[in-house]
Amino acid sequence: MKYFKSQEKLVYQIKKNSPNVDFASKYIVHANRFLNKVIAYRDIETRLEKNKNI
Repeated sequence: MKYFKSQEKLVYQIKKNSPNVDFASKYIVHANRFLNKVIAYRDIETRLEKNKNI
């Protein structure tokens, strides 16, 4: 849940910051990190689920 709360804060930064290149670049970097963590988590979850069914 920690990652989802940090992503929530990241999303709300859009309302607090003016649209500029620096903010947009940092936002995209953080969003990609979050996405990679979600993909890794889902991959592990899927593998564990498959192992349960064996």
